[in-house]
Amino acid sequence: TSANTTKSENWTCSITPYDGTLYGPQRNASVIIQNSAPSQVTLDWPTNSLYTLINRTINFTWAAATDADNDLLVYDIFLECFSACSDDSRVAYNISSASYRFPADIKYLRDITSGTYYNWTIRAYDNTSYGANSTTFNFSIASSVTISLANDTVWFGTKNPLDYDDTTDNVPPGFNLTNQGNSIINVNISLFDTGLWSRKPSPTPFFSYKITNKSDKAGAFNFTNSVTTWTSIPLSNTTSIIALLYSNYSSINDTAIIDLNITVPSDEPQADRASRISFIGQLA
Repeated sequence: TSANTTKSENWTCSITPYDGTLYGPQRNASVIIQNSAPSQVTLDWPTNSLYTLINRTINFTWAAATDADNDLLVYDIFLECFSACSDDSRVAYNISSASYRFPADIKYLRDITSGTYYNWTIRAYDNTSYGANSTTFNFSIASSVTISLANDTVWFGTKNPLDYDDTTDNVPPGFNLTNQGNSIINVNISLFDTGLWSRKPSPTPFFSYKITNKSDKAGAFNFTNSVTTWTSIPLSNTTSIIALLYSNYSSINDTAIIDLNITVPSDEPQADRASRISFIGQLA
């Protein structure tokens, strides 16, 4: 039985006929025990026909194959992009564990490149033979637009007429806006109200903003085409941050600073003043 044999052993069988009186010529036959291929791999994650993914850094997992010869197994993974997106098809060989993550984000999103999906398969290898390819699973990834503010309030404190202050010295800090989605986005900025001052309703240079880089995340957005000089905060949506990147395991440049600038009008009556600003993210 197979339990009594080992790969590469040479087994020989000899037979000598005997009729009760005389022996006939001996005959010999030999066989070398051949390699047993690994079993077919069973896929785990992402599951088949999964269309709710938003994470572009997928960790592919599968159940380990078995091998009758107890050989050390490695795996090959095949990822194919359909359709008109073959540039993002990928292969990785000789994976030593039952999981793998490609060293770059999944490139195509189904709602940006219409109808895009990915097929993936795995096969096991024992250094001699390949096991049968796994069944093919498919998945797709949807775009996700999510932004957050590290601080939702900028407090300038007590000011007098003609006093000037801004957030460029980080006292107080401006708004830290982060792209927490999976896509490059633009950000619209506008006021919910008529602005900060009763004597200088917005839009006015007395209440302005500009976009700048976070010191440790330079290059997170298109600086040239964004609003990077002092500009009156608009009453209606204005695209102010262009092409804000999203974070992944190869880049953390995903944050922009919105600096604010205020000048108290000379004739502004004494009172508490507040204004609300809207930030809306949209696919770039």
